[in-house]
Amino acid sequence: MDLFISEIKQHLQPSSILLPNTPSFASYTTQWSLHHSAVQPKLVLVPKEDIELAATVKLLYNSPFSFSVRSGGIAGSQNEDVVLSMEAFDGFKWNEKEKTVLLGAGQNWRTVYQKMEKFAPDYMVVGARTPIVGVGGSIIAGGSSWLSPQYGWGSDPANFLDARVVIHDGREVWASEEDGGRLLWALRGGQGNFGVVKSFLLRAHPYPREIYGGSIFFDASAFPAFAKQADKWLKHNSSLSRGTTFHLLMACVDPSRPSFGVQIFDPLGKEHAKGSEPTGLGWIWEVDGILSDDTGLKTFCQIVAGYENMCQLYGTMNTILYAPLTTTVDEETFLRGWKWFADATKPSVFQVPCTLLVFEIDHAATGSSDSTAWPRSERNTVVQLAVGFRAQDDAGTFNKVEKEANRIIQNGRQIVGVNTAESDCFPNAPADFLQPKSIFQGNYAKLQQLKTKYDPQGKFNKNGLYIQPL
Repeated sequence: MDLFISEIKQHLQPSSILLPNTPSFASYTTQWSLHHSAVQPKLVLVPKEDIELAATVKLLYNSPFSFSVRSGGIAGSQNEDVVLSMEAFDGFKWNEKEKTVLLGAGQNWRTVYQKMEKFAPDYMVVGARTPIVGVGGSIIAGGSSWLSPQYGWGSDPANFLDARVVIHDGREVWASEEDGGRLLWALRGGQGNFGVVKSFLLRAHPYPREIYGGSIFFDASAFPAFAKQADKWLKHNSSLSRGTTFHLLMACVDPSRPSFGVQIFDPLGKEHAKGSEPTGLGWIWEVDGILSDDTGLKTFCQIVAGYENMCQLYGTMNTILYAPLTTTVDEETFLRGWKWFADATKPSVFQVPCTLLVFEIDHAATGSSDSTAWPRSERNTVVQLAVGFRAQDDAGTFNKVEKEANRIIQNGRQIVGVNTAESDCFPNAPADFLQPKSIFQGNYAKLQQLKTKYDPQGKFNKNGLYIQPL
C-alpha cells in the first residue's frame, strides 16, 4: 500500500488522500447500515479534477488492491482496501433549449432538487425520493421516484440519456458512443459494473412548482378500512399517468402506539387531491383514525424534506433490505403486508425505526423490458422492505440476529404472492439470497460480454450487484 500511495501522490493533491488517522476519514467510510461500516478501508481517495479522476481509476485498476466507488454511501460502498469518493463531482449544467441537465455523479438528490428549483423551476428530473441518496448509485440501479407513475424509472431511456464514464484504462467516454451504445444500455440498471460514472445527462420534464403532498398518520385500527378503500381506488385508476399517487408506510414510529402512514403526492394540486374526483385522493381523508396530517401545497424540496427524519438514522443501526415488485396491488396485498410487518416487529430487537415496509404505488416503464439492462415489467409497485436492529454486544449475538433478520426479509416475498419470482425485485436493494443472473434474466449473457470488455479483471462493483466477467 505504501508504494501505491507514493504513486497516487503524483496525481492527487495531499488533501485528496485520506488515511485512517485523517480527521475527516470517518465521513467517507460511514455507511447507511452499521454492518457495512464494520469493513474499513486503508485509504480514501477524493479526486477533484477530471484528470485526477482518470489517473486514479487507471492506477486503482492496475493495482493489486480492491476498491469501491462512493456516491452517497446508501447502498454500501465498503471496502477493505480503497474507497474512491466522487464527492467533488457535483456539477450542474442546465440546457434550456434541450430541456436536459448534466449532473455530477457525486452529489445527492437534495442538492439536485435545490438546483432545479433555482435554475429550472418549471421542470424536474426523475430522481430519488430520499434526499441523501446519491445521484451516482441510484440512476444506474433503476431509479425509483415520485415522478415514476408519470415518467417511468430513472434508468429508462426516456430519462437517462447519456453518461460520461471513466473506464478501466483511464479514458473518459460518452457511454452512447461506446460499442454502438451498448455501454449506455448496460448502465441503465446494470449498476457500476463497467466503469466509474462521472456525470449523467438526464431529461427534465415540465412540472408544477408546487405539489400537494405530505404525510398522514393513522391509528393502526384504521388499516382494514384504508386497505379496502385503497383497493377500490387502485381498481379505478389502473394507470396513474397523471402523476397522482400515494405511498403506504409501516414503521416503528412508536411501538407503544401502532400506526401507519400515507404519503400523499399530487402534482394536480389541492382541489384534485382532496376533492371527490375519482382520480383524486379525497377518500383518504374520509377514513377514520387520523392522528396527524401535515399535507399542503409544497415545493419539491419541501416534499422530499419529509424524509429527513429517516436520513438522521444514517449509520446508526444494521439494516437488511429487499424490494420485491408486483404488478397487482389490492386489499389482500395490503393485508399481507400488514401481517408481515406485525410478525417482523414481534421480537423487540427489531422494534426500531429502520424496520419498515413501504408500498411505492405504481411505476410505469417507458420502454420495453430489453431497452435497459434491468428487464423491468411495464408497470410495477415496489414493496420496500427493511429489517433493522441495533449494534449487538458480541459477534455470536450479531450473527444470530442477522440470520433471523434475513429469514424475515426473505419471507417478505409472500406479500406479493408466491407466483412472483424472488428475483423480480428492485435492483437497488438486492437481498443476499438473490443472484445477479436471476435479476437480469435474459440480459445477463449480454451483460457478461460487456463486463468482459470494460472490466476484464472483474474489479468494478464488487460490493453491488456484481456481474462476473467471462
